[in-house]
Amino acid sequence: MPSPRDDSWNRLNDPATGFDEQDSYVGLSPQQIAAIRLLAAGKHYSEVAATIDVARRTVNNWRKLPAFIVALNNEMLSLREAAQARLLSLANRAFDALERTLMETENDNARIAAVRLVLERLDVTMPGGAAADESVEQAPTKIVLLDPKKASEELRRRMAEGGK
Repeated sequence: MPSPRDDSWNRLNDPATGFDEQDSYVGLSPQQIAAIRLLAAGKHYSEVAATIDVARRTVNNWRKLPAFIVALNNEMLSLREAAQARLLSLANRAFDALERTLMETENDNARIAAVRLVLERLDVTMPGGAAADESVEQAPTKIVLLDPKKASEELRRRMAEGGK
């Protein structure tokens, strides 16, 4: 393993260094790259070793190499970013469907279920409800909404802020 004084070690660990996917794999074998992708996907060392036909100890040793660590971290970050983008896309579609249900459906049961979902997610207290009498100090996150469109807009705002 390179020492911390080694220039390649410093380059790999410099947070200001921008690596693209190609840079992440420089100096790694095809088996190491395959191992990185499998590990990032959540496979266990034993599964990875069996899949790429190396000893489990080999995979474990690779995990100590700076280049392997950087590439694995980059792969995991890429997977997480892709998952977050997909979830956001699905969330937008879900909001649209929920809003259509609230505004356009003639099915009262569907509208009630949509309203209940929005209100539960927002932790909304309806006037006259048991929690409606609580003071703001006791329940600072509770809000009162009657208009489903406002509830939908508030839900979108909160989700954009990270679900707070």
